[in-house]
This record gives sequence, structure tokens and C-alpha cells, in this order.
Amino acid sequence: MFGNTRTIAEAIAEAREKPAGITLEDHRDPVQGGMPYLAAASALEDNEGWTVLVQQDPDDALEPLTELRTFVVRLASTGAVVSLLVLALLGYLLYRATRAVRS
Repeated sequence: MFGNTRTIAEAIAEAREKPAGITLEDHRDPVQGGMPYLAAASALEDNEGWTVLVQQDPDDALEPLTELRTFVVRLASTGAVVSLLVLALLGYLLYRATRAVRS
């Protein structure tokens, strides 16, 4: 999930060079024992020398996508079951209609 590791100092130095800031694909918090985080850093425009580093647990950040995936899978499963039931009903009705015509 995570690529090459950079230190906070390297990330801050890179963020100061880029006006839009940077997104860190692999940020490991040294205070939290090197746990991986999604992170972004950006230099503040009005305060020279200040840089903001924001980090979030990947599981927390991706939770809405996980919930959406679960919803879509349940919806698709329900749709498939309903479609099969409708097809079975149509097949039965066609069978009854052709049987009635043959009699």
C-alpha cells in the first residue's frame, strides 16, 4: 500500500518548494511508532517558514469508500435476485399461456 518512506523534514522541505504542497503516499509518524498514515504538507503563504503537515489513518480516510462498496454489492445482489425471480415468473407465465393455447 505504501511506497518509499520519507522523513518529516524531507517532506516539509519539499512542501516549501511547491506552492500547491505535496501529498505523501508513505508517511510514517515517528511519534506513533512508525505507523503509516495518509498525509499532505503545504507551506503557509502568509507566514514564511511555517509548513502544515496533516495526517490521517488510512482506514479512517477510506471508510466511506468501504461503506459505498458494501452498499453497491448489496444493491447488485438484491437486483440479481429480483431479476431471477422476475425471469422465473415470466417463464412460468409463458409456460401456462402456451399450455393453454395448445389445449
